[in-house]
Order: sequence, then C-alpha cells, then structure tokens
Amino acid sequence: MHPTSQPPRSAPEPPTSRGPWRRVIAGSLLALGIAIAGGPAAAASQGSVPADVVAYAEDPDGLLARLDDLFGVDAGGDGIEFDETAAVGQLNRVFVFTPAFLAGEPTETPVERANEWTAPIELREEPLGLATIWINQSTVDPELADFVGDPEVAIALADVPADAYLVRDSPHDAWFTLVGEDLTPLVPGSTGLDDPTTLAAYQGRLADEQAAVEPAQRSQVPALAVTVIVVSALIVVAVIVLPLVRARAHGRRARASGESEPEAEVETETETETETEPEPEPEPDPEPEATPLPEPTPEPELETPPAPAKKPRKPSASRPPKAPQPPS
Repeated sequence: MHPTSQPPRSAPEPPTSRGPWRRVIAGSLLALGIAIAGGPAAAASQGSVPADVVAYAEDPDGLLARLDDLFGVDAGGDGIEFDETAAVGQLNRVFVFTPAFLAGEPTETPVERANEWTAPIELREEPLGLATIWINQSTVDPELADFVGDPEVAIALADVPADAYLVRDSPHDAWFTLVGEDLTPLVPGSTGLDDPTTLAAYQGRLADEQAAVEPAQRSQVPALAVTVIVVSALIVVAVIVLPLVRARAHGRRARASGESEPEAEVETETETETETEPEPEPEPDPEPEATPLPEPTPEPELETPPAPAKKPRKPSASRPPKAPQPPS
C-alpha cells in the first residue's frame, strides 16, 4: 500500500504479550546505532540500499516530514506528536518468497528482492513503529510506502544480522530472517511459529494451508450456485407469481361483492321499512275551480242543392240485315 495510491494504514495498538525488557534493550540498540552512525544506520542485512533511499531517510524534509504530515497531530488534536527527537534506524532491503516457492515447486531461488526498504522509527528514545520506503516507478523517487505504528515490530527489525536476508510474508503479516536454509521468525504474524524452521518445512506448511483452503473454496461454488438459484426464484415469484395471485384474488372479491348486492338491497329495504316513518306533510290548500268558458254557438249548416237529373238516352234505330249476294 503506497501513499500515492491509497491512504496509509492506520497504526495498530502495540501488543502487550512480550515483556518490557525486550523493548528497552532493542530501543537502546536502535538509539546506539543511530548515535554511532550520526543518522540512519547503513544496511546491515543482505541486499543493497540505494543512495537516494539513504538520502530520503536522512533528509529532515524527507521520511520524517512525510510521517509527520500523515500521522502527526491533526486539527482535532489526534495523532503522533513528532519532534526533534524523531530518528530513523537501520535500513534493510526487503525480500519476498518467489511464486515457485509458494507453489510448492523445487527452486534454487526461494526469495527475491522487493522494491521496499524497512526503517525503524524512534521517538523520544522509544521505539515508535516501522516505516517502509519504496521507489515510485512513476517519479523514480523514494517515498513512504507504509507505516506500522507498532513498537514491537520496530524492535524486532531494529538489528537484522549482516549475513541474513530480511524476508516478509505479507499474507501472514510475518517477518523472517533467512540465513542459508534456516528461517527465523522475527514477527510471527499468523504463522503460529515461535521457533526457527527451515525453508523446506515452511514450504510444506504453506502447501498444507493451501490444500486446506482449496476444498473450502470448492465447497463455496455449490453454495454460490444455490444462492443464485434461490435469488432467481424469489425474483420470479415477486415479478410474475405475486401479480397473478393478486389479480385472481381481486377477481374473486369482485365476484363476491356482485353476488351480495341483491341481499344488501333487500336488507336496505327491510331496514327502511322498519325505520320510523316520518310524519306526513300537511296537504296543500285546494286550488280554486276554474270558471268554465261559454260554449261557442254552432254555425247553421248550409243545405246542399240536389244534383240535376240526367236526361234519358234515345234508343238507337236498328239497322236491317244485309241481303245475301247472288253468285256470279
């Protein structure tokens, strides 16, 4: 996690499982190294520390100023009160396990260099936490990558042997020193290791953890499928089935209300009849009879003169029949 991309991780509370004597001794060693070198101690472990990383750690406007900007006292009064007693301890190159080693494969390079360097921080002659520096690939400048406000981590990484590789196991939040084939846990994290082990033993331990995780991951696939099916079924019920059920219920209620209307009318009529009849209203005064109009006098009928008599026809004289003609 780098400050240029994400906000730095908040400082956890210091653990109390280890005795205070170790903190005092390691803090004294850290202060002694700083006092002798007059600044950040040179790299004591395996791996190079570039000059610009050393300059960034030594510059008052570099690492310590950045820590003050990100973790110093804010407007609300919360944060770490950095002052002139703040100092940077031993710088160490960080190594990580290679993909082949994590995959359980035989390899001659179990670890490889990372673009990170650790720097324990001291404040008022007490261990404060562990800063991690990286070189930003965009600007090619050293920057603060992370800060863990845990004095125990600062103590554990305050004096890494010169012949050791400082190895970080991020998934387990653990730190080791590697000398030859021997791994010594400085910060066990979630590994559960308290005693030194070997590369082969730790590789087998990681393989066992992976083997235990894979069945759990495979078992999550059916559970995920069942979840998808159940959610899909609920969506179908909500979108399709419920509207149909509601429509049918509405239709039944409508039919039931239609059949009960006549009974309601009969009940209403019965209730109306049983109710107390209102007092009859007084009859209005009779209207006066209208005066009859005089009947009109009928006009005298005119007599129709008789039609003239028809004259008798004269009988027509009959003609005598023709005499037959003699043959010629």
